[in-house]
Amino acid sequence: MDYQQLSDALRRLGMMQEASEYHGILTGMLCWQDDVPAGLKLNQDIAVPEDEFTDLRLTLLRSLEGPEMGFTPLLPEDAQPMAERAEALGQWCSGFLYGLASHDGFSPEQTSESTQEAIQDLSAISRAASTDAGQDTEESAWAELVEYVRVVAQVIYLELRSRAS
Repeated sequence: MDYQQLSDALRRLGMMQEASEYHGILTGMLCWQDDVPAGLKLNQDIAVPEDEFTDLRLTLLRSLEGPEMGFTPLLPEDAQPMAERAEALGQWCSGFLYGLASHDGFSPEQTSESTQEAIQDLSAISRAASTDAGQDTEESAWAELVEYVRVVAQVIYLELRSRAS
């Protein structure tokens, strides 16, 4: 499921979450356990039907667990305006942190120093992207930032999963 397909599915269900935020929340939750329901409820009144997002959850898990480290945050296409992409990256980071924090007993202080720094960086990216919206960001700097987010999410996943085992 690509960004637009997930956006369309969320809108069809009447959900206000952006696709990037939803993907970030699901990714953060999967850092702790792989049995996060595909019907992840993000709104008190609406839950996403299990069958709509099973493939998304399974694909996400495979990308996080795969030896080729093929995980990528779900963001708008590169053809979209930089401001839209930057805002989506901020939403993804915010969602990821929310997903991490939704686990009972999660405490950043109990993670490695590098993971604590990565969590702080993701928090800063979520704030900066929403205020600056990337107006002056160059494509190469953008690619480096997205790659950084991709790698730290993968590292956090691997650290937290090794603790859960």
